[in-house]
Formats: sequence, structure tokens, C-alpha cells
Amino acid sequence: PTGFAYSERTSSWGHTAPSGVLFGVWDRQGYVRLDSGGGDISIKGKSANGTPGFAWRGDDTDIPIINAGDGSVSIVGESTSGHGIELNYYSGNHSPLIQSSSDADVAISVIGSTDASAGYQGIATMVSSGDGGIYLEGASGSGAAGWDIWFPGGGLYAASGDITIVGAGPGQTGVVDVTLGTGSLGVTSSSDIVIKSDRLEDDDVRTIQTTGSLSFLPYSDSGFAQSFSISTKTTLSNTLSGLVIGDANNTSNVAISREFAVAGPISMYGNYIWIYDDLETTTSGSDVLVKSHGVGGVNGYIVLESGSSITTNGGDIILWSNAANVSSGAANSEISFSSGSSLSSAGGAIVLAGGLDPAADRRAAPSALGRGRSGRTALALAGGVRLIPRRLAPGACGAALHSRAR
Repeated sequence: PTGFAYSERTSSWGHTAPSGVLFGVWDRQGYVRLDSGGGDISIKGKSANGTPGFAWRGDDTDIPIINAGDGSVSIVGESTSGHGIELNYYSGNHSPLIQSSSDADVAISVIGSTDASAGYQGIATMVSSGDGGIYLEGASGSGAAGWDIWFPGGGLYAASGDITIVGAGPGQTGVVDVTLGTGSLGVTSSSDIVIKSDRLEDDDVRTIQTTGSLSFLPYSDSGFAQSFSISTKTTLSNTLSGLVIGDANNTSNVAISREFAVAGPISMYGNYIWIYDDLETTTSGSDVLVKSHGVGGVNGYIVLESGSSITTNGGDIILWSNAANVSSGAANSEISFSSGSSLSSAGGAIVLAGGLDPAADRRAAPSALGRGRSGRTALALAGGVRLIPRRLAPGACGAALHSRAR
């Protein structure tokens, strides 16, 4: 069968109107265990009432489990007025555990959608111990105030397959008190991790541990729908092989308030881009690209705040403040270095670019050169580009760029 188990009743949740698929019952425990011994497991539930399309109660005594062995797991839930999927429904001491050792591209897939409320909501642990990935998607129809995904605990653990979280609607994506990558049941992760949403909740506590890459991307082609920020509330391993924030179409603001040390390249895209802490690529030749489109009411602005730094091990550092080549507008094409900030490339090129393509011309456009703020910052450009001295107050610390010749 390929269709949904469907509940069309419209009375309230409980005795008379269960979800399309319900594990456990509303006034009892939710312990259910499915073991397929290697066969695929598919669950599809849909509801026309206020209940989730698929609901699984937590349990106070035992861990509810789905274990497909080397088969795959697919869960789809849809609802018109309830959550698409809710795991640990009505809570419980033990939330569901979903396991697969499949080598398929996607070993575990969980997709929830609703015309209202949350597409996916709930606490769960999903473990892919084979080469397969984990895919979690949610979409809400209740606008920016709704939740595409509300994931307030548990983890997504994969040995090597991609871990992908997608907020596919106009709502928020919240990934809170969740661990991604290395974790449960002895899984050590080399997975690439992608979190894709137009409205990623920016104050979430989460832990990310992998030797793969990490990407925070907008879902829509027009970029994030709100400013993106990441702080020390996100705990990261220093083994990441790459970091991407935003994409080539993103024109929303980006703020980085925590240190990153990455064993691979770093790329950031936005309009205003604030860097409050240190960015470092540790692998030889890995570049750092910070690219502002230079569009919007206040145009292209890249800021290294006081004491922050960008450091590479022979990789290029490119700050590009006006990628859209805007020729008019407020604060157009500005790169600003606050006191004590620095760029150091250990031999890699340091490029400050405005409206020019830095790959085509290694000299910065005049409009791209940074300004000191309140006379406190001096800007030194290595590599023979330009030098703009500014007078410093006695005892003040300037900003500097360092690049030894190759």
C-alpha cells in the first residue's frame, strides 16, 4: 500500500478522534516496538482534525523503538489543523528511538506538514549506523508565527550519511537541546550536516560533532527571511571540514558571535555581516570568503568587531563588500575594522573587493577600502594593494592585515 491511514473525524483529540496513525493511547503509555529484521518500515498518517497525522506517545517505563536493521525507515504525517507529526506526544520519561543501519542515501526520513501549527514537533533520537543519511523536514501553513520544525530535545546521529534538517514552509525552525553527528549507540560521525530554513531560531542550544562540513542555508531562493546569527550557545567540534553560512542569493544580515576553528574552507554570504569573534581555517590552503551583496536600504557592510580576527594557513582571505556592484546607496561597499581586529593568511592572498570580481582583479576597488571608526582604527593592506594610514589616539590598538609573500 502507498496511501495514508486517514482520520477524518473533527471532534477533539482522545477518545473519539485519533490521529491517522497513533502509537499509544491518550490516557495510557506509548510503548510500541517495531523490529523489521532488515525490511523497510513505512508509516503514513493523515488527519482532518486537531490531532497530528502521526502521533507517538512517550512512555514512562521503556523506550519506544523502531528498528529497521539494514532496512530504511520512512515516516510521513499530514494534518489540516494539528501537527503533521508529533513524537513524544503528551510527553513521557522516554521518547522514541528510531534506528537503521541501511546504506541507502537516506536511511531515515521523517516528513511532517500541516495547514496550521507545526509540521514536525517532538523529542526523538534517530540513529543511522550504516552509510545512510537522516532527513527531517517540516512545513507549517500558519505563517512566520508557526513552526516548520520544533525539535526540543534528542539527537540525529549518523556514521557517514548526510544529516539534513529542512524547514520547508514560512515558519520557524527550532533545533534546541539537540546533538547532531556523533553520539548515541557508539556512532562516530563524518557526516555533512545541513540545516536549511528561512527562519532558523537563532538562540538555540545545540551540539554539532562531525568531521564533515556544516551548512546553514536558506530554504527559499531569496535567502533568509530574517537576520541569521550564531552564538556560543551552539557547541561545535573543531574537526569540521568546512563551514557555509547563507548562499549566493542571501541578502539578509549575518552575525557571528562565537569562535570558529575549521579544518577546511569558510564561506559566508549576507548583506550586513558582523564578525564578533575569531574565524580560523586550520588546513593548509583553505580559504575564507565573506561576501556581502551590497543591496538593501543600507548597502554592503562587512565589520570585524573589536579584537576579532580571520586567520588562514596559507589560504586566501577575501572580503567582498559589494558583490551586486551597486553604485549608489547608503554606506555602499564598506569594510570596517574595529580596534584590535586583524587578518592573517600565512602567505595566502588578502583581498578587499568592492564591486569588482576578486577572481578577475586582485586589487580592491577604491570604494571597498575600509574606514576607521572614530579615528581609532588603522588599516594596513599587505600584498601591495593600498595602504590607508589613520591617526590613532595614544595607546590605541589598530587593525592589521598580514600576508607573507609566497
